[in-house]
Amino acid sequence: MTYAQKRPHYLKQNPLAQSLHEDFYRNNPGARRAIKDTGLPFASVEEFMPEDLRKRSKLYCQLADHIWSPSRLSANTC
Repeated sequence: MTYAQKRPHYLKQNPLAQSLHEDFYRNNPGARRAIKDTGLPFASVEEFMPEDLRKRSKLYCQLADHIWSPSRLSANTC
């Protein structure tokens, strides 16, 4: 299947896969709030071209940096 054919099925997957589809951002205030709070450049991808792959790879690195940020982790310790 092509990306265009698979894309609607991503809405039934985990949030990272769902974020490839524009419907993920509709009626999803939690996702919009998380994007606003973190500043991570989540966006739907209509056609997965080489530049989209580069942007998505960069997003994953930024997401990992955010998740494992020492300042974020130490702020949440008991």
